[in-house]
Amino acid sequence: MNYLTNKGRGIHYTDLGSGFPVVLLHSLGGSSLDWIYQIDDLVGAGFRVIVPDIAGHGGSSRVGQPITLDELADDVWTILDSLEIARVHLVGLSLGGLIGLAAAAQRPDRIAKLVLISSFSNTQSDAFKQVAALWKQGFATEKGVCSWFENGWPQLTNESFRNSAKGRQTYLIFHEVAAMSDGFSLVHLVDASTGVDLSAAAARLPMDILLLSGGADGISAQMEVLLSTLRSGRHVAIPGGKHLVNVDSSEEVNPVLKQFLSE
Repeated sequence: MNYLTNKGRGIHYTDLGSGFPVVLLHSLGGSSLDWIYQIDDLVGAGFRVIVPDIAGHGGSSRVGQPITLDELADDVWTILDSLEIARVHLVGLSLGGLIGLAAAAQRPDRIAKLVLISSFSNTQSDAFKQVAALWKQGFATEKGVCSWFENGWPQLTNESFRNSAKGRQTYLIFHEVAAMSDGFSLVHLVDASTGVDLSAAAARLPMDILLLSGGADGISAQMEVLLSTLRSGRHVAIPGGKHLVNVDSSEEVNPVLKQFLSE
C-alpha cells in the first residue's frame, strides 16, 4: 500500500506507469478520483503518474487541527523524497493548484513544468472569504459535504456532461466520495487556503506554466489576470467547460495537457 506519514499526517497516494513523473493534485472535497479521465491517457503517453489524496481527503488521514498551505505542499515533497524522485511535472486542480503553487515556490528547481487547472493564486478578496465562510458553515454540519457537493454539481460540470451516461456515472462516484468525507477536515483545509496571496511567488517561477480553465467558469477571468504576471505561461480556456473542466471536457483537456507536458 502506498501510504506514509509526515509529521503525524497519513498520506495515501497512487503510483502508476513509468517514465517522467507527473504529480496530480485534486480539488477541495475531491480525491484522486478527480483524475479518473486523465490517468490512463498520461500513463499511455509514457508518464509515471503519482496521485496523492490531499490530507483530510480520500485514503489520507483526517485533519484534526489547523494546517497551513506550506504543510500541505510539504506532504507532496515527502512523497517524492520517499520515492527518490528529483524532478517532476506538477498538475493541480483548484485547491490542488494552490498547493502546487506553494510547492513550486518552495522548490522551483524540482518542478519541470507546472499546470494549474481552474485555480488561483490569491484568496484574499472579500468575495472569496464570504464563500469560504459559507463552505465552512456547511461542512461543520451532518451530511454537510454531501449537500455542498449536490448543490455545487451544476457549477462544477456543464449541462451536456451532467445529462450524459458518463456524467451520471461520474456523479455517483463523486457523490460517494463526498458521503465518506470528513467535513471538519475540510474546514481546516478551507482555513489553510483562505487569505493567502502567492501572486508574487508565481511571478518569480522560472518554469513553463500552463493555465487551463473552463470557458463557462468564472475563474477563467482570474486566470487571465494570473497569466499576465507570469514569466513563461499560456492560458487555454475550453469552451463550455465548468470548474471541473478536466472532468466534463476531458476529450479537449487531455490532448492539451499531454502536448504541454511532452514539449
